[in-house]
Amino acid sequence: MAQCAGVVTLVALIAALAQTHASAIQEKNVRNLTYHGSGTFSTKLYWPTADSQAKSAQITPMSFEKQYHGDLEGVSQGELLTTTPDNRLSGGFVAIEKVSGKLNGRSGTFWLQHHCLLTHAKGEITIVVMPDTATGELTGLSGKLNVVSDEGGQYTFDYTLPEKSVNTPGALR
Repeated sequence: MAQCAGVVTLVALIAALAQTHASAIQEKNVRNLTYHGSGTFSTKLYWPTADSQAKSAQITPMSFEKQYHGDLEGVSQGELLTTTPDNRLSGGFVAIEKVSGKLNGRSGTFWLQHHCLLTHAKGEITIVVMPDTATGELTGLSGKLNVVSDEGGQYTFDYTLPEKSVNTPGALR
């Protein structure tokens, strides 16, 4: 009887492994489509209180909210740390922002990570989708958001999403 229970357990284990393997193969067979989107954004910055500034005179924390329009329709909230030592024209900032909305008609959330270096008042900014942070219909999202004009609030967004089982307009194949 003990041998029979062991065989049943072994068969159940093999079945579970086979199912896991089949799921992994199915995930690998999902095709990612590449998109190029664009639009506008507006930003509200919330400056720190005097108490938080006094804690670290050279690093300034800020909160922000954004509204996105265009291929990305949504809102975001984020936190930013910035510095310009001795009020010079060089410095930088890092930020993390959670975006909620629709991208190419697909709903969900995702996180963006910002990195910017300022050299003599000219900035070079990188904004990327943080891996494995997308939810809902945006699960599997990866990409880079480019600020075309900070003054006019214009962006482009080069990204990939897993192919949907229905028609996917706008995809670059």
